[in-house]
Amino acid sequence: MTNVQKQYFVKIANVLFAVIFLVSAFVQHNDPDPLLWMSIYGYGALVCMLAIFGKDSRVLHYAGLVVFIFYAIYLFFAPNGVYTWFSLHSAENITGSMSDDKPWIENTREFFGLLILSFAHILNLLFRKSLRNKRTQIVDK
Repeated sequence: MTNVQKQYFVKIANVLFAVIFLVSAFVQHNDPDPLLWMSIYGYGALVCMLAIFGKDSRVLHYAGLVVFIFYAIYLFFAPNGVYTWFSLHSAENITGSMSDDKPWIENTREFFGLLILSFAHILNLLFRKSLRNKRTQIVDK
């Protein structure tokens, strides 16, 4: 993949992620903890939009990753978390409606949302490094 192709790929991926994260932030208004999740998805959308215009920084990606990964680990092991979902409830369908008698559904969905956010930041970090290395090689020649 050429440098130009990588740049287009990253821009397209960031546009898709930004749209997904903005929509996700918007639909959190009826969540039990809307401000937390609007902030989390809003941050992901903001960093992706900054990356589209080349205004992002590694610090923003790493800060997001630290928060997202630590929160995902918490949700994994929390009471009624992801571990409970697949060990005690046989990884039952989480796409149905949530109810008070199935709190693991909310935590599991949030966990996967954090994984998607983390993936977007990791993708940006990998391509930033790859594109920077290509520029360095061109300058060195």
